[in-house]
Amino acid sequence: MSRTPDEILEEVTEMCSDENVIEFPDLHGALVGWATPWMNDGTRPTRLVYDGEKCIELMVADGMSHEEASEWLSINTEGGYLGPHTPIVLHSEM
Repeated sequence: MSRTPDEILEEVTEMCSDENVIEFPDLHGALVGWATPWMNDGTRPTRLVYDGEKCIELMVADGMSHEEASEWLSINTEGGYLGPHTPIVLHSEM
């Protein structure tokens, strides 16, 4: 069963009330889940997961070209490290 971005965020917020989960508010519609990868220090921070193509679609809907949106996502979102809770951008198609 597919959940809405609001349902996902609510579930993660309840589950991780003591963690500093980072959200990309402008890309809320592309939120598809969360991950808890192991880090080198043995911790498992919760990280939100966004659908990369849906992120681009949202930016195009806001007025960017597909090329501008792809570049913005790559440099300013995927290319930025905000700590162990940095969201993940998932690409399922190439």
